[in-house]
Amino acid sequence: MKKILHSETIFTGIGYFVGALLGYAYYLNYPCTDGCALTSSPFGTALIGLLMGGLLFQFIFEIINPKTKKDVKNNH
Repeated sequence: MKKILHSETIFTGIGYFVGALLGYAYYLNYPCTDGCALTSSPFGTALIGLLMGGLLFQFIFEIINPKTKKDVKNNH
C-alpha cells in the first residue's frame, strides 16, 4: 500500500479507473435522452468521470507527497 501512495503513475491510474466507473454509474442512475450532449451516452459520462477522477487523484497525490526543492532540482 505504501508503494502505491508513492507511485504517481499508479495512483493517478487508479483515479482514472475510479472516475470512469463513477461516470458510468452516473449514466446508469441519471440517463439523459433528450439533448444532453455529453451525458446522453455512457461513453461521454465515463470520459468525463475519467478526466475528473484523474485530476482529483493527482491533486490528492500532490497533497500526500509534496515535492521538495531537492526533488525539483533533480528533475532538470
